[in-house]
Amino acid sequence: MADINNPREYLEELLAAVDARDSAARALEKCNEEKRQLSTRLSALQNTIEKEKNEIIKRRKSDLESGFDKQLRAATAELKTVQDKRQKALNEGIKQRTAEATKGSLESAANDKKAFRAYVNAQKLPVFMRNKLYYALFCPGALGYVLLMAVFLLILVFSVLGIMDGTGTAMSPAVYIFILILDVIALFIYIIIWSNTRVKYRDQVKTAHDILRSEKSSRKAAVNIEKNIRRTGDDNTYGLEEFDAQITEKNASKTAIEAQKASALDQFEKETKLKLNADIDANYKEKVGELNAQITAAENAANEAGAAVNEQEALITKEFVSYVGAENLTHEKAARMLGFINEGTAVSVSEAVAKLSEPVKK
Repeated sequence: MADINNPREYLEELLAAVDARDSAARALEKCNEEKRQLSTRLSALQNTIEKEKNEIIKRRKSDLESGFDKQLRAATAELKTVQDKRQKALNEGIKQRTAEATKGSLESAANDKKAFRAYVNAQKLPVFMRNKLYYALFCPGALGYVLLMAVFLLILVFSVLGIMDGTGTAMSPAVYIFILILDVIALFIYIIIWSNTRVKYRDQVKTAHDILRSEKSSRKAAVNIEKNIRRTGDDNTYGLEEFDAQITEKNASKTAIEAQKASALDQFEKETKLKLNADIDANYKEKVGELNAQITAAENAANEAGAAVNEQEALITKEFVSYVGAENLTHEKAARMLGFINEGTAVSVSEAVAKLSEPVKK
């Protein structure tokens, strides 16, 4: 216990306690800084470990999926090849069956075509009456006539409205007049040709038209036969059993690969992923252990330094604060007060404390 009655001894003990406290405080600060740096290194190492885990797991999983995807692409390609071969064989079978089924209708249509050509030549009809276009335009049937007249009428109305509207349209009135004249001329020519051919060659036109309708009917029958054959969808008659067996086999192989992929990915998530993480942790175990040991040592040193600081603070508070004052508990002031005693300028602690407020002589 410090003796206030012996100022020199009292202040020497105060100076020693202050120096011990300051030394312990510096040691505590150093330990805390070392602990902070070690914790930063440990955090960086842990981030590196997690990053390595994520990258390796992502790469391994991608490799696993890529391997199975490659097998699936190959299996899909093989399946498509067989399907294409089957479709080709089916088309050939349908083509052959269609050719056989439509043979009679197509032959009938070909005979009608020859008959038409022979008949119009034998009757010495005008050249423009020896092709199908004439009969399409001048023997179209009731609906055909209505449509033709409707076209002529629409052009006529369009032209008249354009002429009446004047300059308010995109084209000039002269253009509409020209269109109107062409429409009237075309209608006039149509009527002239119709009256001069349908009347003069009435029987020949009727016969030739009947032959053409027979040809058209035969071709339509052939088209309907082909549609019916394709619409039935019965593939059993085309000998495709071998292709169907191969398709079933390829589908089963593809399904098996998909199942293997799903199983492998499930195993990867439940087992392989954990093993990879454990292996990486094992690789860094020594480094992590060293850092943790260093952090623990720094924490212990900090605790010891902190205890020393607290111990000195308690001693200073108990023995010196009441006589010296909290504001004077520094090394510099304690050394000055001790100097006053040693110089003889102060004979008591109180007097030494009072002299601290005096200006320092230079």
